[in-house]
Amino acid sequence: TMLMAGLGKGFAYGIMLGRGMKLLSVVPLKKNSRRNPESVLTSLECAIASSGAKSFIITHNHYNNPLTPSPEDILTTNVITEHFRNSPVKFLGHYIVSGFDYILLTENGKISREYE
Repeated sequence: TMLMAGLGKGFAYGIMLGRGMKLLSVVPLKKNSRRNPESVLTSLECAIASSGAKSFIITHNHYNNPLTPSPEDILTTNVITEHFRNSPVKFLGHYIVSGFDYILLTENGKISREYE
């Protein structure tokens, strides 16, 4: 949450993880209206290829907005989940941050507070 708390509205990142959840890189994804599921997939594929990631998460902030996922958040999460379903690279979920609070969004809009 610290990474996202100080950033303005519209920032999104892919966080590439290696063996043992070692942080490999943090990759900015397209901002605001230029961010769509297809452009996010392209950015993620490039980041995975260059970092050798074994797993990843995506995260963005809702700035001062509620933690309720938008339809775009749910769509993007579902597209990424489906794209990586049979991949050796594991998608761990989509974190949405507001202030110092967060939720984890997974397939079909399922919301939780921690990774299982």
